[in-house]
Amino acid sequence: MGLSGSSKETNLLVDLLVWSAKQEEQMLKAAGVPTLSKPEGILMGAISMVNNPSAVSKVANDLGISQQSALGLLTQMQAAGFELIKQHKFTALEQLVERRGLL
Repeated sequence: MGLSGSSKETNLLVDLLVWSAKQEEQMLKAAGVPTLSKPEGILMGAISMVNNPSAVSKVANDLGISQQSALGLLTQMQAAGFELIKQHKFTALEQLVERRGLL
């Protein structure tokens, strides 16, 4: 994605990814289905966050950028997350992402 490891953007996105992974885990537990591993949960957050209007607004507000720029940043994160899923052969997660129509 081309972001510095200590940039404001990176820190915000990491915080949102951790939050998203925890939310996904709670949702899956409540539904009584097996939870994802921590890496899978984080990658699922990277993939799905672009579809969350609250996340887009938070990124825009916290970084002082437009909603469109925030959406672009989250879209880049989504693409990077999907690339990692393919590189590390998380086949079940790749299928889940495709079934949910997240790309």
